[in-house]
Amino acid sequence: MQIPNIFAASRPVFKTPPTQTTKVYDSVDRCIYCGTTDDLTDEHIIPYGLGGRHILPRASCRTCARITGEFEGHVLRGLWWLTRATLGYPTRRKKEMPKEYKLNVTTKSGVTKELILGENEKFAMAGFPEYAPPASMSGYEYSHGIMMTGHRLVGFGDAVELLAKKYDVQTINGSVSYKGTTFPRMLAKITYGFAVGSFGADAFERVYVIESILDTKDDVGMWVGGDDRPSTKESADVESKQQNAVSMMVGDDRDIYFRIRLFAFCPHSPAYRVRVARLRPDVPIMPVFL
Repeated sequence: MQIPNIFAASRPVFKTPPTQTTKVYDSVDRCIYCGTTDDLTDEHIIPYGLGGRHILPRASCRTCARITGEFEGHVLRGLWWLTRATLGYPTRRKKEMPKEYKLNVTTKSGVTKELILGENEKFAMAGFPEYAPPASMSGYEYSHGIMMTGHRLVGFGDAVELLAKKYDVQTINGSVSYKGTTFPRMLAKITYGFAVGSFGADAFERVYVIESILDTKDDVGMWVGGDDRPSTKESADVESKQQNAVSMMVGDDRDIYFRIRLFAFCPHSPAYRVRVARLRPDVPIMPVFL
C-alpha cells in the first residue's frame, strides 16, 4: 500500500515552547495498568520529554513503566529526537542530545551530500502518522492493528526556504520509521492517564485501551485513530497557545472520548481521537478541567 505524504512548511525556532501548568493529582496507590500495589512509581501522563507536567503519584508499577517507557522512548528518541533538541524540550539524557544538525541533501547542481548546518542554525523534521478514525467510532470493518492513511512531515527550526537558498539545496532527503503501534499506544496511554486523573482509578466499568497499552491485544485501531474534523477558529486559537492540547467529553453512552494534539502550538500538527473507557453508572458526570 502506498502511503501518501504531506509536507508542512517549517516554522521559526521555538527556543521556549509554550509551557503547561504543573498539576499533581491525588495519589492513586496502585498501578493503573495491572492493579498491583507493589513497587509503585509516579506517572507522567504526557511524557516528560514532551513537556508533560500532569503527574499521577504512585500510579504505575515498574514492570508496566518499562512497557510504557519502551514505546514512549521510540517516539521521543526516534521520531522526535532532533525535533525535541531543536525546540529545547526537557530531557534526562542531556549528554546524548544532538549538538549539531545534519541534513542529507541534493543540491541544485545534482550533488548529494551530508550538510552540516551552521552553529546557530537548527532544522528538524517531525513525522506524524495519520490514521483512519477509530473503528469503534466510524464503523468500518476491523480486524487488528491500526489503519494508516498517510504521514505528515512537519519542519521545525529555521525556515527551510532560507536554508535552501543559503546552501543551494534542491531537496532534503531522509526517511521516517514508524515502529509498529508504538505511537497510537502512546496516545492511548496519555488519554487514559487523563481519564484517571479526572475521575479516579475506580471510576470505570470498562477501560477499552488497557490491552493495547500493555500490548496484550492487537486492537489499538479499534479505540485510537485520526481526527479529520476541521477545528473551529476559537479552538485553534486556544490550542495555538498550548504545548500539547487535550480535550475530553463524555457521551450519552457514558463513554469517555478524547481529542489530542501534540505540538499544538504548530498549526500543522494533526489531531487524533481516542475512545478510552466507560464510566460506571454511579459515577457523576461533571465539568472537568484537564
